[in-house]
Parts: sequence; C-alpha cells; structure tokens
Amino acid sequence: MQEFPAEAGSLWRLTGYGLTATRLPDGPVFGIVQFSFFDEFGGDIGTVETAGWMFPALTSNQINAGSMIDRWIFLDTGIGTAPEGTATIRAFTLYVDFAEFPGTGVYFDDLKLCELAEDGDALECKELGDDDDDDSDSDSDSDDDD
Repeated sequence: MQEFPAEAGSLWRLTGYGLTATRLPDGPVFGIVQFSFFDEFGGDIGTVETAGWMFPALTSNQINAGSMIDRWIFLDTGIGTAPEGTATIRAFTLYVDFAEFPGTGVYFDDLKLCELAEDGDALECKELGDDDDDDSDSDSDSDDDD
C-alpha cells in the first residue's frame, strides 16, 4: 500500500500488470489493483463512483482462473473521482485466495498511479513499487489480455 495527498474533485487512475505463473483455481481466487480515498482521520471514503458500495475501493480487472499463465496482463481501475472530505489516496495490490490452494499467486509490476486533468490527460504519475506484493525486477510485456 502506498499513500499520497489528494484533494476532493481530483481524478485518478491506477494501472499496471499482473501475472500468474500457475493456473489459479476456480472460485474466489484473484489478483487486482485498487485505490480508495481517505479522510483526515484515516476513514475510507471510497470514490464518487463507488459511493454506497460495501467495499468502496475502485478495482481493476482480475487475474483469475481464466487468465493466461506466464503472461503479463494489463490491469486498469479506470478513472475515479475524489469525494468531498478527501485528504489522501491509497493504492494497493490485492491477492484474494479463499481456496487456499498451495503454490499459487499473482505478481504485480509497473504500477502507476496518475492524477488526471478533466480531459483525461495525465497531470502527474507516481510509479509504485518495492513492497512485498510488487515484483519490480520482472520484465513486462505490454500485451493487453482483458
């Protein structure tokens, strides 16, 4: 998880790549990237787009049982808007494995969190990395496999 200052009304997008070296089992087993906004007290206030959702983070497409093995897949949350009361934005990689199947996992690489102008052009991008969930030493292909 990485955290940065943010303001209400600002637009953000998180992209990157995910890879699984083995087939993931069916069921609730997947990897995603996600972001959410937080107020000055650390409360998760989600995004304008996810207001009222049980889990208010804006999430990407998944790396799951249907994903190709040993292939970097582009992940994209789409654009999220900071709601009123925003103080920070937090970006996460997440691997969910309710099946507890041994020897599986998802690698993440080339994560980029961008603040956007209203026309969608990037104002500023932050390259994320070097935490336990980021495989920043891997090479990535830019093939899209949604």
